[in-house]
Amino acid sequence: MDTIQSMVGAILRHGILAIIIGFVVALFLWSLDQVTELFWAFPLLLFALPFFGILSAWCYRLAGANADQGNALIVQEALEPKGNVPLRMAPLVFLG
Repeated sequence: MDTIQSMVGAILRHGILAIIIGFVVALFLWSLDQVTELFWAFPLLLFALPFFGILSAWCYRLAGANADQGNALIVQEALEPKGNVPLRMAPLVFLG
């Protein structure tokens, strides 16, 4: 009986996690589509990319701790999990 209860609990936890991850991925893809449409509508925004790159780097620096490594920290954590990714990096990765 304990095995069945633990399996049901694991299935529910994984189901909830899958729904949350699916929502975040859908939101990311929707935002990517919106940004692509914006750049097609206003091609001169291409010249603003260096400014946005500097702004992104400044935001990473403000986040402190290991956040200064940026997306490289995410890749490194995926390859060798150590729990070094601060939660405050989530918006930076999404927006940056």
